[in-house]
Amino acid sequence: MDARGRVSEGLLGDWGGLRTFLVNHGVDLDLSYINEVASNVRGGASQETADAEQIYFGGSLDLERLFAVPGAKLIFSLTDRNGDSLSTKAKLNTLLEVQEIFGEGNYLRLNQFYWQQELFDSAVEVKFGRLTGTFDFMPFSCNFQNITFCATLPSHNVVAHWIAFPGGNWAGVARVNFKGDWYLQAGVYEINPHFAEYKYRFAFGTPFGGIGKRVVGEAGWLPRSAGPDGGYRVGTWYDDVGGNDLYFNTAGQPLVTSGGVPLQRHHESGFYAMAQQQVWSPARL
Repeated sequence: MDARGRVSEGLLGDWGGLRTFLVNHGVDLDLSYINEVASNVRGGASQETADAEQIYFGGSLDLERLFAVPGAKLIFSLTDRNGDSLSTKAKLNTLLEVQEIFGEGNYLRLNQFYWQQELFDSAVEVKFGRLTGTFDFMPFSCNFQNITFCATLPSHNVVAHWIAFPGGNWAGVARVNFKGDWYLQAGVYEINPHFAEYKYRFAFGTPFGGIGKRVVGEAGWLPRSAGPDGGYRVGTWYDDVGGNDLYFNTAGQPLVTSGGVPLQRHHESGFYAMAQQQVWSPARL
């Protein structure tokens, strides 16, 4: 909202005041469309052009305003992705997608549907339901078309069970906010590959249980001087499912030089650190 209590009008305006009315009564809706066109002018198997698109619809229901439930919100989002990947179409063999909006299936699906609860004057935040881990832990701004500069870095084919948006799993996250823009948070995510399947795109109760869980912890500092998307974070994760070793093969030799079959691990763990700092911004009128 601006200083006069009106919502940002966006492309479709304020709907004759309806959007402001809804927000003031606890209903905040968001609709967006993104299209990314990319061309390969040299290299790869051929010179191709591909475009990928995403329609997003989401919002939040302020349950305190709607039903007098203090500090509670219900948040949801759906996406419909379509189009082609230039990385695949031109056989570029890139490690990461050229278009960050492509992936996780070209169809309409549920991403998030969760309850968010603020306690002790917002010093503690708790959320549980269908969540996307790339929003809560190590979030990275998506200001470029290439997915290298978007989403949680472990989700870039580094950690097998770290599901990126628009995917989501059952999860719970608790966060404690301290003075001085510091915070500490932890989350538990169900690992359930079935939610990536088309037939479970709107599933709630089933399939339930999954094949394991991932636990994530993170500490961070988000000073205003770092910018609206900036901050400094360190974190760690552990899952009890495991997968391919990133370095050793079954003979105990480095995969990168010896090849072979990756050594299987019964669990995966790791840590990360990130810094995102805004260094300049034009003066606002």
